[in-house]
Amino acid sequence: MSIEQIAEGLQSEKLAAKLVEEIEKSKSASLDLLLPAFSIPLIGKTAAEKLCKVINHISELTSEVCEKAGIGPKATENLLNWFEEEFVGISSLPFTFSTAGIESKPTKGIVCITGKLKSFKTKAEAEKFLLDLGYIVKSSITKEVTILVNESGVESAKTQKARDNGVSIITNLSDLTGE
Repeated sequence: MSIEQIAEGLQSEKLAAKLVEEIEKSKSASLDLLLPAFSIPLIGKTAAEKLCKVINHISELTSEVCEKAGIGPKATENLLNWFEEEFVGISSLPFTFSTAGIESKPTKGIVCITGKLKSFKTKAEAEKFLLDLGYIVKSSITKEVTILVNESGVESAKTQKARDNGVSIITNLSDLTGE
């Protein structure tokens, strides 16, 4: 399909060109971005990232590889069933189905954010910022969480659980980022 054909349907050549550009970019999407897009039960962003740390291409997928990546038995079963039953039908799509060389890098800490932020408009912006700095961001207090960000000062259940677990509580995200 040409840009002109798409533009006719969208009634905007500029929008059609942008759409074609985005489609072309998506063809080089790495496996850690592709896998969650297929809606395989229990295979989300985290599982895909773990898997991509131990394989370079989807063809290397085995139950042993999944176990090595730390993917649980039910998620492994779902992934392997999808691979055997549905992947054949989509393998002709213009994707590389390879990893982008995700490296396991040391983290500065594991952070959970609670309440309204003052330093960022959204939690998503703060999470991206923290990820770029080398932190791992969790949505709930787990035993791995080392830092809780609570800029609102509201004594939430997360804050209490963090206190009980000896987690450092930061009331200003800039204290954590050094800005």
